[in-house]
Amino acid sequence: MTSINIISELQTKNTLSLGQINICGLSAYSSLALNQYARDCKLDILAVSETKTEEIVVLQDFKEPIIHSSGKDSTGGVALYLHSSIENTTTISALQGKHFESVWVLCEIEGKTLLVASVYVHHDEPQSLKGFLESVEQASSFCSKNHVDYLYIMGDLNSRNIAWSDRITNKHG
Repeated sequence: MTSINIISELQTKNTLSLGQINICGLSAYSSLALNQYARDCKLDILAVSETKTEEIVVLQDFKEPIIHSSGKDSTGGVALYLHSSIENTTTISALQGKHFESVWVLCEIEGKTLLVASVYVHHDEPQSLKGFLESVEQASSFCSKNHVDYLYIMGDLNSRNIAWSDRITNKHG
């Protein structure tokens, strides 16, 4: 879980609590663990990767998740959970790129506009990382054109590197 201090720009909360988890298969059973995680960490936004399903699993105190899955294999799939207190949300499908899974949601919190994404970059798809990086550029441009205050991208990039205490470095790392 990552807690981001928004330096008094968000008037009353001052903190936005974000979490990301690779669930390796979303199910009714795993929803118990996700509910506990979201509650214990007092999350406002939860990004989930490797859902491996298009089934909707609802979490307590959260809106229905925004999900995406290519359905092409048993890996991938993403979901984005927004706390029920977050209003004015819009899914931005134009930012969903090719060769990787993503959901992008524009939302407003305490007068600030955020673009939030949950992504999954396939480890065995040669164009997956390239597609993701292209979408990041498009998201940055979208934020500039639409006066978005903050951009948060969370997910599983399948990037391994010894520089961040992994055992190996792979082609995405």
